[in-house]
Amino acid sequence: MNSSSGNSSLSIAALLATILTLTTVPLMGAITIIMQGQFEATGGSVFGQNGTNLPVTSNLILDISSGPTVLSRSSGTSNETLYGYQFDAVTGVEMTFGTKTWDIAALDLLSPASGFEASLWLNANPTTESPTRAWMQLSDGEGSIQLGSLTIDPEVALQPTLSVVDYAGGGFGNTAVGSLDAIISIPEPTTTSLVS
Repeated sequence: MNSSSGNSSLSIAALLATILTLTTVPLMGAITIIMQGQFEATGGSVFGQNGTNLPVTSNLILDISSGPTVLSRSSGTSNETLYGYQFDAVTGVEMTFGTKTWDIAALDLLSPASGFEASLWLNANPTTESPTRAWMQLSDGEGSIQLGSLTIDPEVALQPTLSVVDYAGGGFGNTAVGSLDAIISIPEPTTTSLVS
């Protein structure tokens, strides 16, 4: 009877060990991209902000599993490759400047060339290297914010510029301009699940 009881205990312990085996499963190609910069408000308050060295941070979650739209452009002696991600690849956006917050519904399509549109353009493929330049815009009836820009002449390149417009200022609105100081891409954390 003791040996039978011992075998049952051993079988239950083996079963529990099998059920409680932990496996780390990475999320399907998701990364967080953090963009940081400084603004200077010119010509009036912009969403409650005045002055210089006004910080802005943008956090977005990007699903890179489907891959980007790739656009290679040449201009003069420059050759720039841009990596564009469609609206459905951007799965989360957190963008606040002063009293204004934009969400994912405010993402705009940007077109660096005829036939090429995306909601986010990067100067590097984030699956292989960290981008140093970006271009995205969010806008709604209250204002807009653009992180980065595209120049075509004298060379095709993403630029580290920032601009935000508060339409409450009347006319074209009050504007803040600045520079994008850093882009940080971080792989999303892995998940832990129970498997048998």
